[in-house]
Amino acid sequence: MQVKYSLDFPGSPSGSIEYIVTHAIQTAAKSGVKMLTFGGGATATLTPGHNISSTKAKILATTYEAIVKQFKLNRKTEFRAKLGAHEDPVYIAYPKHGLGTKGIRAVLNFFED
Repeated sequence: MQVKYSLDFPGSPSGSIEYIVTHAIQTAAKSGVKMLTFGGGATATLTPGHNISSTKAKILATTYEAIVKQFKLNRKTEFRAKLGAHEDPVYIAYPKHGLGTKGIRAVLNFFED
């Protein structure tokens, strides 16, 4: 089961969204749900994998971290951590010669949703 949307309402008391999500998780557990996910989320740092040189990896990691910070892409991940969620790695595979602008936009859109 996946928690897809949890909305925060302006002017609501502090902790309201945490209470509502916690209640939903407890209700799911009572109905027999054994595993629950919030889905993928952006991490604060990028861990390079295979087939990428150390120079490219460093540039990519620096760029990634700047984008995450500028667009606050890890806010969802930080919220989930407050609720005790454990972060699973997300792997991004891309062609040898790069993603191009459409590919980069697709990755950003994935983490913004």
